[in-house]
Amino acid sequence: MPAYWLSRSFRFNHGLAQHISRQIQEAYALIGEPRTLKMSGTAAEMRWGARAREDKRPLAIISRSNLKLFETCLK
Repeated sequence: MPAYWLSRSFRFNHGLAQHISRQIQEAYALIGEPRTLKMSGTAAEMRWGARAREDKRPLAIISRSNLKLFETCLK
């Protein structure tokens, strides 16, 4: 089965895309895979982790179903 790599995302900016790409490259190197992943994001400003503004901390909810996601959002 062919693999299709995410190379562009509208969900996060280019700086975060480069950070993720480096992390994935390092993980591939650890297991001896000679793969290269280049990803790009949007031009929008975005701060994550400790650099995020306190009143705008990023939040991600991962769920197995839309119902659970909806219930979590209501809380």
